[in-house]
Amino acid sequence: MLDDAVRESLTARAAGAAGSPGIAATAHHAMGRFHLARKNFDDAIAEFEVALKTAPDDARLHSDLGAALMEKSDLEALQKSGRDPRTLDR
Repeated sequence: MLDDAVRESLTARAAGAAGSPGIAATAHHAMGRFHLARKNFDDAIAEFEVALKTAPDDARLHSDLGAALMEKSDLEALQKSGRDPRTLDR
């Protein structure tokens, strides 16, 4: 029940932030972390990928995406998602 309320709140924030890329990326990142914590790896990966479209240099997003891909054991996608860490923000 609480999970449903949190998910609805985060989804509404992501939808409402569509005109503000930074806020939208943050909202999608939060949704991804929500799904990752609940072991909903496909949903987490999808949210992280949406967030990365507007924040491609966010090291935390890449880290969380990598964690979700690793948990899902999608090693090929994990290797393809890799970027030179020197080019990411700190």
